[in-house]
Formats: sequence, structure tokens, C-alpha cells
Amino acid sequence: IYQTNLSAMSTDQKRAIDNVVYDDSKPEKRVKVPQPLLIRCLVPNKIAGGVIGKGGENIKNLRQICNLASIEVKSTPDCPNPEERVIQVDCSKEDIEPIFSQLIPLIHEGLSQFNNSAEPELCVLFSGNCMGSIIGKGGSNINEFRTKSNVFVKAFPQKLQNSDERVLLIKGEKENIIECLKMLFDTVEMDRKPYKMFNPADGMVYPRDQNAGGYQEASGEPQYYKPKMNKPSDYTSGAGGWGQFQRASNSPFMDYVGYPGQIPQQQQQPQDPGQQGG
Repeated sequence: IYQTNLSAMSTDQKRAIDNVVYDDSKPEKRVKVPQPLLIRCLVPNKIAGGVIGKGGENIKNLRQICNLASIEVKSTPDCPNPEERVIQVDCSKEDIEPIFSQLIPLIHEGLSQFNNSAEPELCVLFSGNCMGSIIGKGGSNINEFRTKSNVFVKAFPQKLQNSDERVLLIKGEKENIIECLKMLFDTVEMDRKPYKMFNPADGMVYPRDQNAGGYQEASGEPQYYKPKMNKPSDYTSGAGGWGQFQRASNSPFMDYVGYPGQIPQQQQQPQDPGQQGG
């Protein structure tokens, strides 16, 4: 999560924050304006569709609540069926309450169908450096968040796979979770340096530490996929997807084995009878 330095923004950018800007030639086009906060929440992939809504209706409604906010459920092009997804919200502090008052019930509705979750919860992602500030010396800060907002808060000690992000679990009544979020951004200095964000596709390749949190089962092996060990010449960087993720240069997807039906396996082409020996 990060905060944008407003003092470094241009005059036009500052003016755009106070006024919604539209492209006259494309009335439906929303112009993205830099926002002070980036809030990333982890959810199970199996509830992502309910959060998005039919035809994206729920996300569209959230965007209408706060015109300048950017809200999306991040896709993973190189891994179409990961165990988790990231909901990314670019907004101002003032937008936290109207957005999350709608978003938290959508997440809770999905979770309650699969794990009988009794009360709402959010798995918010923070950089490792930022998490240290949230916890505070001897846990002083995190204890204050628990007491003042009346929620259960747990900072998982291990980072998510192949990233610099850690999970902060906030659990309680919707209004109290929102109050805790607002306190976090009011009192904690957020990490302004670049850091590697978690890509759910990496959860299919790297094992999840049992002390990392989230919604993927922790085990010594990835839950579903294991990448083929092709020779280095079969791979190319910059082929799309997240971060350092690579895929075979002759295939639209990275080759996976071990879980049939999720990603099309490369089929061996039948050999031309005329080229067969003997």
C-alpha cells in the first residue's frame, strides 16, 4: 500500500481531484486521476465473481459512489484459475467509508457460503516495512487499533509468495472494520518506496508458509500447479502477466502439469507418416 505525495502533483492533477474529468468524445470513458491511497485486499477466487457482480454490476456501482476512485479485481492472465484474487482500490481517505461499507458485505456474503464465517473480515495487504509500523514497538500500535476500533487484528509474520507483502487480518463488525482502516491511514506512515506486490499466480508455483495468512492452503507444495522444467531457451521474459512471471515462448499460457483441465496442456502434434522412419 502506498500514499501519493500530493505536493509533487501538478496543478492540473490537483484540480482534477476536485473535478471529475470526462473525455467528450467517449462519454463512458473515466479519466484515471492519481489518488492518495492504494488499498489491496486478498479474497478467495471462488467468491470474486460475487464481488464483481453480474456483468460487473457491483464494481460499477462502487465506482459511481466515488467517481474518482479506481476499484478493480485484478486478473491473472498467465493463470486463469488461481486460488486467490486481489481487490485493488485507489481512493482518498474520505472514500474509505462509502466504498468499504458496500465492499465488506459483498466479501462477507461470499465467505459465509464457503467457510461459515460468522462475522465480516478483510485481509489487507501491506508491505513488510509498513507492517512493522502497524505493529509498533512491543505490539503497542496494533493493540491500540484493537482496543479503539473493537476488532480482531492479526499481522501475519511471513510474506506472501515471491512478494514483499504481508497480510493484516481485520475481523469484526462492518462499521468497526471501517473505523480500523481509517485509523490505520490516519496514524501510520505508509511505505512510499517501491516494493514487490503479491501476484496470486505465484501461489500456484511457490508454497505458502503457514504463517503467511490468506486463503490458500499452506503446504510444502503448491496447491494445484507445478511448472514444467523446460530448458531456459524455451522461455522468454516480457511475455506478459505479473512481475517476473515467465511462460513458454511458443504457447499462449505458461505450461503447467499436475492438475488436468485448468489450463490447456500443449498437445504433441502427430508426426507426418511420410516423415516416419522404417
